[in-house]
Amino acid sequence: MREEINKELIIKEYPLIGAEGMAKKYGKDKKYYTRRASILGVKWQSKKVRFCSKCKNKISPYNKTSDLCLSCSAKEVYKKRGAFSSGTIFSPIEIQFLKDNYYNYSKELLCNSLNRSWNSISHKALRLNLKRNKKFLEEGNNKGRLYFINNNPMKNEKYRLKSMNKQKTIFSRTKMNKLEKRVADYLDSIGVKYEFNKLIRTKSSFKFPDFTIGNKIIECDGLHWHQDKEKDKKREEEIKEVGFDIIRFNDKEIIKNFEEVKRCINKFILQQK
Repeated sequence: MREEINKELIIKEYPLIGAEGMAKKYGKDKKYYTRRASILGVKWQSKKVRFCSKCKNKISPYNKTSDLCLSCSAKEVYKKRGAFSSGTIFSPIEIQFLKDNYYNYSKELLCNSLNRSWNSISHKALRLNLKRNKKFLEEGNNKGRLYFINNNPMKNEKYRLKSMNKQKTIFSRTKMNKLEKRVADYLDSIGVKYEFNKLIRTKSSFKFPDFTIGNKIIECDGLHWHQDKEKDKKREEEIKEVGFDIIRFNDKEIIKNFEEVKRCINKFILQQK
């Protein structure tokens, strides 16, 4: 009689080497191993999969030389070196202390008790999937907000002007769309000088209106970019606060009823100079 092959052996080795490998290794027919594997519900993997000799996790197919997975091989390197780049390896006592106290201890207490930097503690806690109390997170966020409010470089007029000049080169446009070209052609035909996409500084930020003629602005609103009417209202109010008058035309008015647009432009610019 044939000897019975251990179930655990088939479960471990059949997915890796298949029926042929099992037959070569243990000297039985292929059919025997395929039958036994089908009874146990084990499938052979077409791609060769290797498992780590320590933690039994899958090894990456790119790692063709080592019998260890990425995390285990890194641990071996750290053990040989004797330390991580940011400090010594966490001992089991320190890990247990972190698990017990990471949620409710402050940064100072954790750093003093473990004699480590906050970067190394937070990194280890991330690897252990430990969570922090919301109270400490809010305190940290508030500190960051206060620091930014007190040290905001935009409060300095010199840096503010520099940033605005840089933004001008990024956000200002030279090419016109179809709506803007139609309005620009009409303004050229009646001899009106305008500035396209001129930077206008408001109290809170800076804007780039389509056509600026003295203290008057003409805006051409396409449906795609001007769906949020509340945003347009706020923008209009900011520009009016600086001392500009605005007239707006949407794409339907410019395309279908351009004669009325011309009449409004004449009334807005030519008659009120």
